[in-house]
Amino acid sequence: MKAAEKNEEVYSGNALVCAKALRSLGWSSEDIDKILAGPQRSSIHGIAGLPVEAWSVDTVEATAVPDPTGDQSSPASPKDDTPTDVEVGQKEIADAVWASVNAGDPIPLAAIARRLPKLSGPLQAYLLACSREVKRYYKDLVAWKREFDRAQNEAEAQRSKARKEGDEAAGATVGVIAAVATAAAAANAVPVVGQVVSAVLALGLAIGTAITEANKLPVRKGEDQVRPGYEGSRVFWGFAVEAPEDPYENPYLMLKQAVVQDAVAFSLPAVPARTRFDFAPRLAAFQDAAHELGLYPEDGTQHD
Repeated sequence: MKAAEKNEEVYSGNALVCAKALRSLGWSSEDIDKILAGPQRSSIHGIAGLPVEAWSVDTVEATAVPDPTGDQSSPASPKDDTPTDVEVGQKEIADAVWASVNAGDPIPLAAIARRLPKLSGPLQAYLLACSREVKRYYKDLVAWKREFDRAQNEAEAQRSKARKEGDEAAGATVGVIAAVATAAAAANAVPVVGQVVSAVLALGLAIGTAITEANKLPVRKGEDQVRPGYEGSRVFWGFAVEAPEDPYENPYLMLKQAVVQDAVAFSLPAVPARTRFDFAPRLAAFQDAAHELGLYPEDGTQHD
């Protein structure tokens, strides 16, 4: 009997079905055990890789995974490295980042993270800006994540039963952890952006668990509450309109002029009028991210 088959004998019911499915996707027996153990016993770092430094929470190091959507039956063709932004724009990116932090749902962001290497430089910069800007609306996310991990470890120490036989970790939770781990691995093929996105994914997993278990959630800053904005009024080209220092200035027209004059920002996809943004980054944050990625001529190195 193969070791993998012997290892799967410890599971039953939905857990066994899940184990076989994960095995068919190439996950090792050790990683399958971690995934089926659930977030209370295994974190994303134990599955996708070791933590690295980032701006908010623990991040992961991992390697890129093959694109499962490739058609293996078609004849081999030259590799196309041209960035593709199909179905991903400012709206999708901003909503995905906000869902991960505000609702504890990292799945939309994981879907984008898997395609991160194929996104254009400006869209990568926009994703980087969103991932960093979202922390402005919360009190210390690092402290919250540290306290959450401590509380989870203490609660786990009090649990005496192993969870391998239970079906609770073999449902949606397992699917979320596996999806996020795979996305984090793909994202980390992209320097800088991948690490920050992995941090937001890990944070989304933690917040989702906190919501499910009715634990303490991150605290929003009352003075910086996010209000929905619409393209053409409080948002232009996916960027939030900021309050003007001069009450006689028109902040929307000022933002519009600044974006149009910024060749990198204006190269982002056009956003349909009246598109709703529950969260949008500032233009200044995007420009900082774009400079960090070397997208401006004065940066010396251009994004591939």
